[in-house]
Amino acid sequence: MTSVEQHLRNVHRMLDIVPDSKVFLERYIALAAHDNAAHISIQDAFSSGQIDSKLWLIDVISSLELKCGNAWTLCGWIGTLGYLMLLKKAELGLTSVRSFDIDQYCAPMADTLNRLSVKDGWQFKASTLDVNSISYDNFAYDTLKYDGTAQRVTDTADTIINTSCDHMGSDRTWWDSIPSDRLIILQNNDWFENDQHNNSVNDLAEFAKMYPMRELLFSGELDCTLYKRFMLIGRK
Repeated sequence: MTSVEQHLRNVHRMLDIVPDSKVFLERYIALAAHDNAAHISIQDAFSSGQIDSKLWLIDVISSLELKCGNAWTLCGWIGTLGYLMLLKKAELGLTSVRSFDIDQYCAPMADTLNRLSVKDGWQFKASTLDVNSISYDNFAYDTLKYDGTAQRVTDTADTIINTSCDHMGSDRTWWDSIPSDRLIILQNNDWFENDQHNNSVNDLAEFAKMYPMRELLFSGELDCTLYKRFMLIGRK
């Protein structure tokens, strides 16, 4: 499949999901035209496995009637999860989304996709940070405004989401730093063949053992054809 064909397939899929196709198309085109697009695969970010996994997460949060408040997405990539969550802001009890990724190319792309939410009082804001360096209460960090200048921000997380546990390696600082009272949502997979994955698991039991929850609210798996996606929701 060519790059153009993949773009068209992804856009077609998203038009069945988003409430305003014109707004989404504008954002998708802005992503494709972004200077950082050469460094990040937009096609992969909007692939069926990626989008289905995020919609699954949103559906489960909704079915559990959980309230997310200020949600932090760790390793948030180009902000697709935040974008989809903010489409159901009221339903999810969502106040705002903060997206953190160590890749310097991600935050500008994430803010581009979520431009309307960034402009609306920073309901969404992405920042370039190593998630192993953050804390979750009154965390002070620098983020870049639209004009490229830095602004100091102090934030506290109500919900901590990491859908990229397969990329986390052996450094568990991000996990060990999470307070016991926070809502935590984690995803992993069994796609060991992907050479970018250094922390995949064989099954849910292995995943749950890796990140034990004091109060487990949900555990399940989703068939994504190439791999199984595992999800845990709970509190430490």
